Amino acid sequence: MKPYFETIRPGNCLMASLAVMAGFILVSRSLSAFLMPEMYIAVISAFLITAAGNAINDYTDVGSDRINRPLKPIPSGRLSRNGVLFFSAILFILGTALAFFLPKSALIIALFNSVILILYSLYLQSKVFISNISISYLVASTFLFGGAAAGNISTVSWLALLAFLPNTAREIVKDIEDMEGDRLSISAVKKMVRDRLEKIAAFGSKGKSIAAQYSEKASRIAAAVSLLTGVLISPLPFLNGLLGFGYLPVLLLADIFFAYSAYRIYRARKKKDYSAISRNIKIGMLLGLLAFMAGIFL
Repeated sequence: MKPYFETIRPGNCLMASLAVMAGFILVSRSLSAFLMPEMYIAVISAFLITAAGNAINDYTDVGSDRINRPLKPIPSGRLSRNGVLFFSAILFILGTALAFFLPKSALIIALFNSVILILYSLYLQSKVFISNISISYLVASTFLFGGAAAGNISTVSWLALLAFLPNTAREIVKDIEDMEGDRLSISAVKKMVRDRLEKIAAFGSKGKSIAAQYSEKASRIAAAVSLLTGVLISPLPFLNGLLGFGYLPVLLLADIFFAYSAYRIYRARKKKDYSAISRNIKIGMLLGLLAFMAGIFL
C-alpha cells in the first residue's frame, strides 16, 4: 500500500486540507467551526480529490518521470499504470461524493476542480502557461472551497489570491527544474520555438511547460514577479480588517522566504538551485497558511 500512498503526495493533500479548514474558519469566525461536520466533510473531500489528481498525474506523466524522477512508483516498476488509474478513480468518486453533503457552491467547486485535475493530466499540462495557471487556481481554490462549505466565498477571496501568486512562481520554477527531462521525454515538445515571434504566438500551444517553450530567463522573470507581487499585496488582508494582528509576524517570515526565493531565482543556473528554490517557496506557502490561521484567531 505504501507505493500508492506515495502517488498521492500526502504533503500536498495535507496543505490543501489545511487551506480548506482556514477558509471555513475565516468565514465562521468562531471556534465553533470545529464542531461543524461540514468542515470535516470539506477537509476530507479536498484531501481525497487532491490525492486523486496527484495519482492520475503520475499515471500520465510517466515519460518525463522516467528521466526526472525515476524512483517514483510507476517508473520504478513498483506499481502498474492501470493500478494507479483505478486508485485515482476511486479517490475522485469518494471525494466528490462527500461534496454532495455540502452547500451547492462547494459541490460545484469540487466537481469543477475534479474535471480540471483530469484535464490537466490528460491535456492541459501540455499547454504553455495554461498548465501553470491551472495548478495555481487549484491551489487557491482550496480556500474558496472552505469558504463555500461555510456559506461565503467572497470573504476568502484575498486568501485565494495570495495563494495563487506564490504557487504560480513555484510551478514555473519546477518547470525550469524539469526542463532537461521535458526536452528528452517522448511526449515533450520536439522542437524549440524558432524565434521571438513564435514564442509570443505560442500561448496555449503544445509543449510540456512554459520553460520548454520560452527562454529560461523569461521564465525566471515571470516567477520572480509573481512572488514579489504576492509580497507587496500580502498586508492587504490585515489592512482591510479581514485578519488580526497575529497575521503579521508569521506573514513576515513567509515574505522573507518569498523575497529570498525571488532573489535566488535570478542567480540560479543549475537544476539543484531550482529544486532548492521550489522547496523555499513551499515553506513560504506553508508559513503563509499558518499566518492566515494566526490572523483568524489572534
